Amino acid sequence: MDESDSYEYEGEDLKPLMLAMAEVQWALRVHLDGEVAAGNRGYRYATLPGMWTVLRPLLQEQRLLVKQLDITPFERRASHVRLLTVVSHVDSLATCKGRTWTTQHDARVMNATQCEGSTLTYAKKRALMGTFGIAPEDLDANDEQELHYTSSPWEEFCLVMSGSEM
Repeated sequence: MDESDSYEYEGEDLKPLMLAMAEVQWALRVHLDGEVAAGNRGYRYATLPGMWTVLRPLLQEQRLLVKQLDITPFERRASHVRLLTVVSHVDSLATCKGRTWTTQHDARVMNATQCEGSTLTYAKKRALMGTFGIAPEDLDANDEQELHYTSSPWEEFCLVMSGSEM
């Protein structure tokens, strides 16, 4: 079974989906709302609820629906989580389906159920970041606490489809 992330697109007209996803990507600013202390250092990160708080109004405005499903085969549950993320454009019915594999978190610090739940939450966050082209940026000297979109093949595709210059 292939363990790499993959995406596929379905629909007769992908342009509305791609343009809507690009609009979300360009408008998206995810705040680093979580914090972890690690020894004498620490780091900040975007939580899944924090990402959804920012994403929901943008998705609604662009008429996009996102569904995330755990599709891990039973025999692989002890070591991996596989997640299916489907983004659908409500008007055109075009879809983008992304599959994400994530290795199970360390079971030495959590019980099996906690481990699976933590890994699934991480997979959902990672899938959203990949789907909408978000990359965590290191905090700069001014302690800027946001995640900004990165260029993605979708951005280039949408610019080409819309007839805009790059």
